[in-house]
Amino acid sequence: MDDVEKKNILDFIRNLIGSNLINSAQDCEGVDVAIIDRNSLVDVAKSFRDNPDLRMRHLSFVTAIDRIDMEKLLYAVYEFSSLDDDRRIRIKVPVVAKDPWVPSITSIFPSANWHEREMMECFGIEVRGHPDPRKLLLPDWVTEKPLRKSFPSGGDELWAFHEKTIEMFNEKGDYAGSIDDDWLERFNE
Repeated sequence: MDDVEKKNILDFIRNLIGSNLINSAQDCEGVDVAIIDRNSLVDVAKSFRDNPDLRMRHLSFVTAIDRIDMEKLLYAVYEFSSLDDDRRIRIKVPVVAKDPWVPSITSIFPSANWHEREMMECFGIEVRGHPDPRKLLLPDWVTEKPLRKSFPSGGDELWAFHEKTIEMFNEKGDYAGSIDDDWLERFNE
């Protein structure tokens, strides 16, 4: 039995990054979750990929969580897994809303590319060192961050956003509709 199988993977991370491990636990599904400092993210990702005992060579997903309402934080979330022995770990990186950035891990896990771009565009978390920071889903002129809790979920603010969006599409020639289209009525409730 190898060294990492004898020890908990959270112990391995604790030994790897020391005081940069902010917290650790298991979630309700039994997945190990480590909250780490953003400056440790690249080292942790490299260790997951390169350590022959870990064999965490698969990045399952990258996303973000908006906790602005409760903790004044965003979290960048990464899940790594080992397809060899069915282990996985979730890494959360706290990101302060007034300085929202994390380093890119696309040089280690190329599959992070589109996930990181979506996180930049929809949550407003800058991914420093990303090789292609262009928008992925939204037109370039959209500056709002639609997956933030501060984004309007209904009422007059959302209706104003949709009116502005349709005007911008019409100016660019991308949309031949109007604010009276039936599908928009659901946003006017």
